[in-house]
Amino acid sequence: MSPINDTHLSSQQLFLSSSHANQVLSDSNCIWHLPTPINPPPPTRILISVVDFECPYSFYNINSSNNILKFTGITQIEITKGNYNINTLLTFINEQLDIVASNITASYITNQNQMRFTSTFGSISIDTTASTCLFEIGFNKNDVQVATTIQGTNGVNLAGIPNIYIRIKNISTNNLDSGVLASTLCKVNVTVNPLEYIFHVPNEAIYQLVKNTNFNFIHLSLEDENGINLELNGGIWSISIGIHYQLYREPILPKILDSQEDLAENKNEQSDENKNDDNIK
Repeated sequence: MSPINDTHLSSQQLFLSSSHANQVLSDSNCIWHLPTPINPPPPTRILISVVDFECPYSFYNINSSNNILKFTGITQIEITKGNYNINTLLTFINEQLDIVASNITASYITNQNQMRFTSTFGSISIDTTASTCLFEIGFNKNDVQVATTIQGTNGVNLAGIPNIYIRIKNISTNNLDSGVLASTLCKVNVTVNPLEYIFHVPNEAIYQLVKNTNFNFIHLSLEDENGINLELNGGIWSISIGIHYQLYREPILPKILDSQEDLAENKNEQSDENKNDDNIK
């Protein structure tokens, strides 16, 4: 019998599809009720693993969490959600600037991969508190430029998210997310182009110890590295989760010498062993 599953209980697989979720909080945030609770008898503990995962690359690089650009004292621009490259993004921003601030023009500095804004009338500055697209256009929260020409200090980044974090909301595991305890089942690399399918099958099964002793539903969300739910725009995703059982055993720890008497006794035993070795020789 496998050491992973050393009880009389058979392993189980949960085949979950967002299209069949009992509660759809959003396209990427779903709850499934289990017809039979996961409730093994003591002293059995639960191990969980991701078997496979698939999801369409239907989310945009500009979405509702990063589509606001605002200059101080000027009406904000709301970038229509979608997939942009630098040319289509510049076109959209300049079209909107013609409406709200005709004296400001956006341009792209190719050899530096940076965005520049130029004003023909007075100094300008970006409202870094209200703007949510700073990372994408190469600016940052600490930018205090006030001038007729301001330019991002970072590179423009329209590559979109590099990874999908599959997080389980109702079960606690021992995983760490950048040093913070978080129930992230796995991180899926996005290695395909928009409108293609993302497939993930782990090269090696990772069996995670579950702190819960029982549960009767699964709550999963697909998030970026900042914990923001993905906007899948109607995309349907699915995942297979393995449930395994293992008998709990007390850990075997080495004896710790915690007193001077123990130390002295251990030293005498070692001395006697050395004398016996000498007599044999």
